[in-house]
Amino acid sequence: MVDRREISVRPARIEDIEEFGFEFPDVRVRAWTGFINGEAVAIGGYWYAPDGSAVAFLNAKDEARELAKVTLLKTAKMVISDAKSRGIVWLHAISEHSNEAAIPFLERLGFQLADAQRGEFLLNLTSNLGGGQVWHS
Repeated sequence: MVDRREISVRPARIEDIEEFGFEFPDVRVRAWTGFINGEAVAIGGYWYAPDGSAVAFLNAKDEARELAKVTLLKTAKMVISDAKSRGIVWLHAISEHSNEAAIPFLERLGFQLADAQRGEFLLNLTSNLGGGQVWHS
């Protein structure tokens, strides 16, 4: 029997954000939702913190990590391109220490570790995509 999966991505709706348990009070969010066979399995994008910085996020169910790796990577690159087109210079990402897969994923996208204790990564969008420079405070 052939395993057929329909993988799709669309701009996120408020109900997608709520389904994944995110709360973004009083901030702007740009997000996309990934689906496998019509079921929401991932949401990611970036939000603008009160200080104006842009923070990337991704919440992917195990099914998305296993069955849609290429789509996750392509969508993450699209999110970075979207941020760059909107004039964002620095894109932040914070990884949970328990998520071992996040570090190589972020590094593959060009993020570099800026604060190991906080799990913070930065990508300079004014340099070549995928070859970001790290800013240290």
